[in-house]
Amino acid sequence: MKEFDTDSLRETLRVMIRRLGFLHKSGAGCYGLTMGQCHAIIEIGAAKRIPIARLAESLNLDASTATRNVDTLERAGLVVREPSTDDRRVSLLSLTEEGINRLNKINVGMNRYYGQVLANIPQAKLPIVAEGLELFVSALNPMLLDEEASSCCEAKGKSKQNIKNRRSNNVSGWNA
Repeated sequence: MKEFDTDSLRETLRVMIRRLGFLHKSGAGCYGLTMGQCHAIIEIGAAKRIPIARLAESLNLDASTATRNVDTLERAGLVVREPSTDDRRVSLLSLTEEGINRLNKINVGMNRYYGQVLANIPQAKLPIVAEGLELFVSALNPMLLDEEASSCCEAKGKSKQNIKNRRSNNVSGWNA
């Protein structure tokens, strides 16, 4: 069995991230939305109704960046804000009919794309690939909550308060 090589894993991840980034930069997956807006649409659609603070946590963004993305989506008629019945200070986000249509297009396009990618992997290896990715993402989750462990390089745009908030809210998961 081949010895594990961290450098090779890092290189593989860099190449994968660049190739996935190229897909999104080409506009192939988000139908005219930025990556941030695309991720917001996906998260809002999955939650059905979500407070903006929770959306920001899910996307690992500060509140002002999440708000700017939502403002743009709202102006485009894809998202609507409604006051919470429990707390009028909280706005709940949901997709409009047009937002749902855009989400469906995104999902169909991304499923088609990843289906083509997966078609290049032998059928017998697909469960191994899925399990490996799930394990890797699970291993990343505690790193988000541990400031020292997650600081391989200086985190730009991430304040210590943001990290403390993630700890106190037990936010976990990378959402793609």
